[in-house]
Amino acid sequence: MDFSGFFTSRRRPTESEVDRVRAKTARLAPAPALRIEGGGLHGEFADTVTGTVDEEIIDMRDLPSGKFVTMAEMGLDSMWQSKLAIIQTSEVAFLLVTPAAYSRPAMFETMKRLKASNRAVNVKRISKQLLEAVVERHVKDSRATAGPDTEVEVDAKDLIRRALELRTSDVHIEARSEYAEVKFRIAGKLIDQPQISQNAAHNLCSVLYNNHADSGSKGVSWTHETVLDTSIDWKLEVQGQMKSVQIRFSSGPIHPQGNFHAVMRLLTMEAAEVPLKDVGYTPGQYRAIERGLIGAQGLVLLVGPTNSGKSTSMQAMLSRTRERRGNIKTITIEKPVEYLIPGACQMPVADDRDGIAKKGDGSIYNAFIKGTLRQDPDVVMVGEIRDHEEAASVKNLVIAGRKLFTTLHVFKATAVFERLRQLGVPEDVLYMEGFISVVIFQRLVPNLCDCALPWDEAVANGYIDDEDLIERVHRISEPHHNVRYRNPAGCAHCRGTGTKGRSICAEVLVPDEDFLGYLRAGNRLAALAHWFQDQELSIDGLGPTAICHAISKIRNGIHDPRDVEEQVTELAIPRVQASSPAAASEQRPFRMGRSN
Repeated sequence: MDFSGFFTSRRRPTESEVDRVRAKTARLAPAPALRIEGGGLHGEFADTVTGTVDEEIIDMRDLPSGKFVTMAEMGLDSMWQSKLAIIQTSEVAFLLVTPAAYSRPAMFETMKRLKASNRAVNVKRISKQLLEAVVERHVKDSRATAGPDTEVEVDAKDLIRRALELRTSDVHIEARSEYAEVKFRIAGKLIDQPQISQNAAHNLCSVLYNNHADSGSKGVSWTHETVLDTSIDWKLEVQGQMKSVQIRFSSGPIHPQGNFHAVMRLLTMEAAEVPLKDVGYTPGQYRAIERGLIGAQGLVLLVGPTNSGKSTSMQAMLSRTRERRGNIKTITIEKPVEYLIPGACQMPVADDRDGIAKKGDGSIYNAFIKGTLRQDPDVVMVGEIRDHEEAASVKNLVIAGRKLFTTLHVFKATAVFERLRQLGVPEDVLYMEGFISVVIFQRLVPNLCDCALPWDEAVANGYIDDEDLIERVHRISEPHHNVRYRNPAGCAHCRGTGTKGRSICAEVLVPDEDFLGYLRAGNRLAALAHWFQDQELSIDGLGPTAICHAISKIRNGIHDPRDVEEQVTELAIPRVQASSPAAASEQRPFRMGRSN
């Protein structure tokens, strides 16, 4: 941005604004003199620096004219965004330095980069408050001058609109050399779209981030040279209906230098939820989850990787809990809010401009979690347990008698115990009956369209040449099962993809007294065998795990075996060594308060 004329023709600060800035800067301790030692300024930078090094900028009227450049645009770490900035002309770069950055490595690194661009450097001291005001004015002006209906913005909206019409979950842009590849993730698969130029991709990302980023990204301009994340809220007309869309934008550099990629997760902010009974759990799983929702306390854990339908399931469980218990106080802590939950007080937590949400000796996110206890909740939902601090706060809320819903990134239901132990939850709490109400693990797998081919026909026609896969499918199915193969040509109904939507393959664990007793005694296999003996959770007699659910759906023609192996795991009916009742009984559980 060119500052020439900005502080005059656009808007001059009022006298009261100037007085406030002067008052703030007057309270600041003066910056230390620039230390000139060894290979410092007299060495590498002696012929670079011009003007008076200790000159201080008091207010905006003292700023030189030129193009404003943030540290993000210089490719430096985001922690320096509020400490350093540059106003440059064709010959001179004015380096604005706050006391926190004065004589620090980032200051010298910036000077080094400016020297490489054949510019002389004039260092000027500036208060942190004044620099933040300057950066904020720069970002606001960039957004204002871009205009709401630029050609780039129209192209961006058209891209997002087309993605939503195709039920895309994520838009991927990979800019390499002169062109950028565009891909839509539809039903879990990346589908190629028409390419665009690298320049168009750069402009699209710049407009989305600079013009529409949330308040947590203020003061930072988009650059392809560093990792940047933000949330963007848009209203778009999609197929004749206005939709509220949240775009979770993330971008970063890729090799070789100058290339970048960006991913945009698309979330439609709608209150219409899927009833829990229609999410896709088996009847036995649904009944077990229903029991897990009973009670005023206990931890409900929904686990799995990203893009596994956890948000939809969480919304359904919270709505079902409210339906069962009536008028209750539900508080959610989310980063950011993904779906509207009727009746809930949803508290969004945004990072500050440095990307680190901090408050005192802990994160703002964790401060929100701890603060809920003073807000008289009946039910609390925490978006994710990420570290020891948050795990401790969740543990304390549950022990205090609250029903708490949260997510965890693990690869199976039984892994939550080890993960929570690693996050500092003591074993005497972890294995306490009632602490964990229910654990649900799930993955999303594409559903086959009606145009799918019989598996045996696909094998006979040579569509499948993987002999090992053919053998695995043979071992988990019988001739009378309706195993099907995704039609590579598709049809009009599935728009040539061969699939129509996705559904979950899940496993549900309700840790009862015996299961927890085996864990306390260190008998993990016995605990696993005890879970496998639960006839209500067993799926077609195969077992309670997600691969058992997936095999059942393969046999019924719902999923292609290849998609199951890609999204869940290799096809095999699980076996548990201590699977017989006799074997399990030999490894008796350790029960609290009883003789073993």
